[in-house]
Amino acid sequence: MTINIGLIGYGRWGKIICNNLIKRDINISISTSQNKKKILSNLPQKKSVNVFKNYKLMLKDTNLDGLIIASPPSTHEEIAIAALNSKIPVLIEKPIVMKLDGVSKIFNLAIKKKLPVLVDYIHLYSPYFNRIQKLCKNTKILKIVSKAHSNGPIRNYSILWDWLPHDLSMIRSLCGNTNKLEILDKIIVKKNKFGMNVKIKAKINNTIIYISVGNLYKVKKR
Repeated sequence: MTINIGLIGYGRWGKIICNNLIKRDINISISTSQNKKKILSNLPQKKSVNVFKNYKLMLKDTNLDGLIIASPPSTHEEIAIAALNSKIPVLIEKPIVMKLDGVSKIFNLAIKKKLPVLVDYIHLYSPYFNRIQKLCKNTKILKIVSKAHSNGPIRNYSILWDWLPHDLSMIRSLCGNTNKLEILDKIIVKKNKFGMNVKIKAKINNTIIYISVGNLYKVKKR
């Protein structure tokens, strides 16, 4: 059975998603402001891909089995709600949205429509993290130390929205997604117009958590 997937956004990450979809027997529709001929000429394999200038036209003119949203975060809420109202399951790149009430709107609508909404926390599917999960199964975790350091990328929104969700997704997976995370302390180590480095101390139940995340470090470290 052929699957029809829509992709909104064709930037750096959108291209990676598209190339991976092309490797499978999936029909792809892309919504982007970029030049259609240039996109089609640069595809790694000869494949039929529909390109739309407007995501609303794509939702209307295609029979999608799912939609991947890889556009700027400021657009996520509007697109996700439109897709759910069109009865289309959604995968959203993080950050989900830029305001907390937007998260509630999306997930309340998903519950109402009985449709899945997933967020692309890719580290949850890393073989390294899967190994950690197996090692920690049925074991009491006393302390977690998580580091995500790099020199860039530069965003027009905080790394607390961009990078921290990855760390929190893994930590909550290890400690139990239903358990409450409590922030004990937050220190901004460095901050300028390009980003910041932050250290956070938190806890889930009796597990103490130390998170160091930032895009102003010279050496990349995960």
